[in-house]
Amino acid sequence: MKNKNSAIDPTEMTCQEMESFIDDYLDNKLSDLQRDTFDAHIDYCPDCFNFMVNYRNAIRLGKTAYADDYKDSCEKMPDNLVEAIMQASKK
Repeated sequence: MKNKNSAIDPTEMTCQEMESFIDDYLDNKLSDLQRDTFDAHIDYCPDCFNFMVNYRNAIRLGKTAYADDYKDSCEKMPDNLVEAIMQASKK
């Protein structure tokens, strides 16, 4: 990975720190310096780069699972199935 933010030292942030900032990063709650340091670290560290790709994909897939397009495909569970599950869980 090539560091696009050459003025920022990508090693100023550890991988563990990168992970702890991820929600604020995605919600645009970091200062400009924190965001630049985060971006520099991701550009520098292949493990964190891959982590971010997978994290974003997980968010996208999670949102897709609950998208309006699919809400009609979730039918009410049949009462007899609910009853069978409840009976089985009592054993």
